[in-house]
Amino acid sequence: MAETSDQVSERLAGLVSAGDLTGLVEALAGLTERTRKAVWPLLKDVCPQTPAAVLAAVGCAPRPRALVDATPCMDFTQAAEALVVQVLLDRRPPWLPALAKALLTHWPAPEWRLRVVRALVRAGALEPTVTDGHEELLISAIAPARYWAEPDSSVLRALRDDPELLDHMVWTMLSTESCGRSLQQHDHHHDSPPEYRPDPSPRPWATWRHALVTLSAEGAVDRDRLLDVTLGALTADRAAPALPWFVSLHQALAPTADELAARRDVYLRLPAADHGPVLRLGLDAARRLLEHGAVGPTAVADALVPALSRPEKGSATAAIALLERAAASLPDRSSLLLTLTPALDHPHPDVRERARTLAMQWGSAPVPERPAVLVDEPTAPTPTAAGVVPVSGPEELAELFAHLIEEADDPIEVERALDGVLRLARSRPQHGARALAERAAYLAGRFPGPWFGSDVRTDLAALTVVWLTGEPPEPAWPGRQVGYVTERSDDGSSRSRAAIEPDCGLFALRRFRVHEVAQVVAHGGTVPLSLPATTDGSLPADVLLDRLSTVSTAYPRDLGCAFLRVPPEELDRLLPRFVPGAALDDVITLRRYAPQWRRVVGAPCDLWGRPASPMVGWADPTSPIGTVDRVVLGALDRRDPLRHAALELEDADHGGRPEQVTAAWTLLLPHHPDLLAAHAHPRLARALTKNRSGAGPLLEALGRSPRPAGPPTWSALVLGLAAKETAVQVAAVDAVVARARSGGLDAAGLAEQVRACLADDVVVGTRVSDGLAEVARADRGSAEIVLDVLGEVVPAVAGRRDGHRWVETAAELGTLLGRPVALPPELRALAADCGSSALARACRRALSVG
Repeated sequence: MAETSDQVSERLAGLVSAGDLTGLVEALAGLTERTRKAVWPLLKDVCPQTPAAVLAAVGCAPRPRALVDATPCMDFTQAAEALVVQVLLDRRPPWLPALAKALLTHWPAPEWRLRVVRALVRAGALEPTVTDGHEELLISAIAPARYWAEPDSSVLRALRDDPELLDHMVWTMLSTESCGRSLQQHDHHHDSPPEYRPDPSPRPWATWRHALVTLSAEGAVDRDRLLDVTLGALTADRAAPALPWFVSLHQALAPTADELAARRDVYLRLPAADHGPVLRLGLDAARRLLEHGAVGPTAVADALVPALSRPEKGSATAAIALLERAAASLPDRSSLLLTLTPALDHPHPDVRERARTLAMQWGSAPVPERPAVLVDEPTAPTPTAAGVVPVSGPEELAELFAHLIEEADDPIEVERALDGVLRLARSRPQHGARALAERAAYLAGRFPGPWFGSDVRTDLAALTVVWLTGEPPEPAWPGRQVGYVTERSDDGSSRSRAAIEPDCGLFALRRFRVHEVAQVVAHGGTVPLSLPATTDGSLPADVLLDRLSTVSTAYPRDLGCAFLRVPPEELDRLLPRFVPGAALDDVITLRRYAPQWRRVVGAPCDLWGRPASPMVGWADPTSPIGTVDRVVLGALDRRDPLRHAALELEDADHGGRPEQVTAAWTLLLPHHPDLLAAHAHPRLARALTKNRSGAGPLLEALGRSPRPAGPPTWSALVLGLAAKETAVQVAAVDAVVARARSGGLDAAGLAEQVRACLADDVVVGTRVSDGLAEVARADRGSAEIVLDVLGEVVPAVAGRRDGHRWVETAAELGTLLGRPVALPPELRALAADCGSSALARACRRALSVG
């Protein structure tokens, strides 16, 4: 008697629960499509998220999307993947090509999906073209760089097992613009495995680099084509993170002199590259070409002009050395003087000195030092903030949301949207509401989802859905995850869960505030209070009092934001409006706010309990105890700034636009620059070693603030000058210049924080000195202040490896401004010893000033 659908589903569910993969394959092989379709509704509800459950879904799902939705983000062993392929080959559904497309396009796409599709291609069940457009998935799919991968997994073995990949897919992958970044991450995972791998020893033989070099040596990969593709990537206009892998591949290929000569024109373009490793590769190639006579000295000299113009000392010095080598074979070297011209104006004195020496040796008249010209920049008037106009109606609000859910690039526009949706909660646009709601619902699903706080656009998308559908928002993320807690049950089993602590920092306050708006909108809206009156984030007390007169119920976070935006000198006007309670307490707390800042340095622990690098924080022992419901208390609470600092470093990892999150902070604290700077320190600590910190808007706000600033602000500016992230460096330089021009920069205070950061070894000193030199180039007034800062810092750099950079910058500014440079006794003694060290030469330059 044939089994019923219930019996089949019960039998399959038992095999899934037991994890019997082989038994599942055998049980699925004899089923008809009609039976599979019948058992699927019963089976999908009892399947846990395990490899066996995925295998059951592969065998019974009635259509591609159902199968894709049932497969979790997990990877299998190669044996389990082979069983998935076997089930699909046994089944051969008519929609197999559509399934392949769905597997490769549905995000996220676990690595096993591409491997399964390729296995089906090799078996003849799919056309090879099914993977077109998905070549970059190949990087991590064919040999995962994950800790659960098979110990003998390698790219070389995978390519040998599937040689058809070398015909088209690998070459297409190498030509994609962003493949270099992914290849670098993959190979780095094998070259320097993370500590959590079962075997953390390096596995260079498992990398893409090793595979391609080996296959090119064996003849399986066209070596000439591989070299051309590599050079094409290095000369293309690609982002810097996409280039290091191709540089390492080129080094591993080790081109011969004949191969270099055949591509001489391409190699001579590399010294013009912006990326340092590519430039150095080009200089080395030019040197080899010159040594083997493949190019003449004039061609090499012409190629070196961009490198001689680079501001880095190392690049310019290497280019001068190569130019000097090229000139050795020329009887008349005066033709190279024009090539040498950019180095005569180089920002580094050693480069200028070497260039002048060569110029005189090659027949030029004595070349005088050509100092830069500083201009007197007139004091710019303080810009007047423009007024903020509220949203006029639902049509304008819908248009505003349509832009913000895609790109929330203006914090004032975000504030207008929050204000408008509270007022117009019961109104709907006449046209486009359905399309906007559908788009917003889709965007609200972006990782990590709404109400987590790491993406302003996602939160606004969820708010848009609440407004247009009336559905209440899901609960917000309750706090901050600080680790994991292991729980044991009565049967002896254990499981881990996230350990959550309350968080009332600016990151959390912004999230809770938008979530409160969504809750109020779902209940019909209200009269909002906190919309800034001007684009600088300020809200005059009289404007707030007018708004309060028209509202019966003030929601706590909206009211707290409004209090923070009122100028401190106007808070007294609010006192008669409130009866004793939380609101009055907040006003009194703000009115009495007088922080006692104390600098702290420590190594806080990350989510896994590992200590981070030393970080600077600013504590205020007198600050109130913060709570998530009281915006004012949460913003002022800086009693223990390092408690969650290492965790705050990772906030920027979970979202696409960290700078949009921090831009909202600047409107929350428009009148308290030091408090904003204290909250900014974890983001600035991230910027010291990583990109995507979001610290730029915070530094910009500190620069344009007309309020007096203190040590936390100067510390933030120093960390910004030391940032690895270019955008943060630029923002810090602009902030220091803006403060200098407005008269709001304390040279002694800034110098004190520079010395403290250098003493604690939390910054790269050369970045700070270069940043200050960049500030000095703005105008004479900025240069005067920078020289004052250097005068305070130079005595503290005597024993540092980068001490010469500080002294050189001071000497150059002293020359430009006509001011003597004072050196401490130990540096004066070093200059008198006639030593040849970089510091000794810099000290002699400094003493020659004035």
